[in-house]
Formats: sequence, C-alpha cells, structure tokens
Amino acid sequence: MLRIDRVLGSRLEPEFSEELHRLEHRGAIDIVNVPVADLARRRLLITTRGGEELAIALPRHQKLFDGAVLLLDGDRAIVVRAASERWLRLEPRSRQPRPPAARAVSGREGLRPGPPATRRQARRRSRSRMGSNAA
Repeated sequence: MLRIDRVLGSRLEPEFSEELHRLEHRGAIDIVNVPVADLARRRLLITTRGGEELAIALPRHQKLFDGAVLLLDGDRAIVVRAASERWLRLEPRSRQPRPPAARAVSGREGLRPGPPATRRQARRRSRSRMGSNAA
C-alpha cells in the first residue's frame, strides 16, 4: 500500500504537463477514480485502475480535485480523476399543454404568450377555459 501525504499540484501546471505527457506515451500513468462526494475527504483508502492500493492522508489545507497529481517520479505517475455524477434526464411524453392542476402548481395559470391583456380579458379567458359563460 502506497501512502500519499500531499497533492503535488495540477496536471495542467506547466511543470507537470510535459512530464505527464512523456509518461502517458509510455503508458506509465495510473488513474485513481474518486467519487465526487469523496473529493472533500482528507483521509481515503482507494485503489487505482492499475490495482495499486493508496492510503491518502492530506493535510488540512489541501483537498483532492480532478487532475490532482499524487505521485510523479521518472517511472510513473498517479493522477486523480473525479468520477462524474450521474444525472437523471426527464422529457415530456408529448408537447401538449400541461393539465390545469400542473399549471396551478407551477404558478402559470392564465398566462399566455403574446401582448399583455387587461384584467377583464384575462378573467374572461380564465372563465372560458373553466367552462363558465359568465363574463
């Protein structure tokens, strides 16, 4: 088990980028996928993609981040990758207008695109949609 006690820097910093580029061509960069929720932790036991176990114990002033270089020597490097969060995407089944209950909940009852109407016109439209003939 390899003990990591500090972050060396970012993979984007010029002093690391050239060396990392050289090691990448040789296939000597090991990646450690850290879940987004664990990036704020300072103590962490985790395994790299290459199977090496890491014991990370950072000082209080350092945090893990996407692209953090944990180890860099002439033969290999270990770099943090933030595991992306999964999002749920919802799409409507149809493009038809929402039912009246959904419009009322969303606060859009009676609003229509177009020129602004007077209160009387808005009330008439609202009543006509509800089935009332009163003006």
